[in-house]
Amino acid sequence: FYSLQDTRTPEKVAAVAMVTNIGLSLLLMNILKHNGLALANAMASAVNFLLLFYLLRKRMGGIGTGRIVVSFARIFIASAAMGTVGWFLAGFMEWREAGNALLKALYLGGVIVLCGGVYMLVSYLLRSEEMVYLADRIRERMQKRRNRGN
Repeated sequence: FYSLQDTRTPEKVAAVAMVTNIGLSLLLMNILKHNGLALANAMASAVNFLLLFYLLRKRMGGIGTGRIVVSFARIFIASAAMGTVGWFLAGFMEWREAGNALLKALYLGGVIVLCGGVYMLVSYLLRSEEMVYLADRIRERMQKRRNRGN
């Protein structure tokens, strides 16, 4: 919208999202406590995205929605795989027990790095456009370094 010299539309949509967030927060915080606030925020963010996406698509006459949906699906699958691995591995550490801060920090760091690797691998296997691009750039750099060495 900003590149189209339209700053009003995002402001209006943000106001709708804010009202949505407040309304849902008031509704959900009694039922779900702090989880309700988080859910309300996530839902308001989704409203913000969907409205902006719809309005931009309407204004531009199409923005490759099919390609975007496929990309989101791949990201969702890779994120679900990463989250599943993280959830599983986090269960091996007793987080509520006091002490062992260094061990816990190292374990958590290792799990985070491993989960990042899982995300990248699944994204690549699903032929995610962004991950294939990244892999190609890395491959090109490595090839240039090898050629300089010869």
